[in-house]
Amino acid sequence: MPGGKLRELQKHWYKILEDSGFKDIEELVNGKMVLKQTSDHSGWYKDQFNREMQEEYFRVIWHHAHDETVEFRNDVDKLILQMYANGSKIVDILRTLEEMGERRERKTVRIIIRRYEVAWDIKQYTPRQLNKRVP
Repeated sequence: MPGGKLRELQKHWYKILEDSGFKDIEELVNGKMVLKQTSDHSGWYKDQFNREMQEEYFRVIWHHAHDETVEFRNDVDKLILQMYANGSKIVDILRTLEEMGERRERKTVRIIIRRYEVAWDIKQYTPRQLNKRVP
């Protein structure tokens, strides 16, 4: 089918879908269908440098979290860091902990991750970000 007719047919069907209330998770950007980004920092991931830095960050986290010589405060911390390093979302980590009978809050899991990021010299946080009392 020639390109012009295909585009016309696409427009026709997208209009039908839109009129029916269908919400597409993709959008046309520079002639390609890409996932819609709705977060405030969505443009950040489109930048090649920032994407590479995020990949490097997770490589470093993964290395530390799976290194047998690294000492964790306890097995729960180790599980949290390994799941996070493997790409698990905080909500999935919380669900796994709950199934084990180890209840934690979302903020607590983030603080545990941050403490290890600081200990491993990956990131720096203010005392408040680490939930420490600030005079």
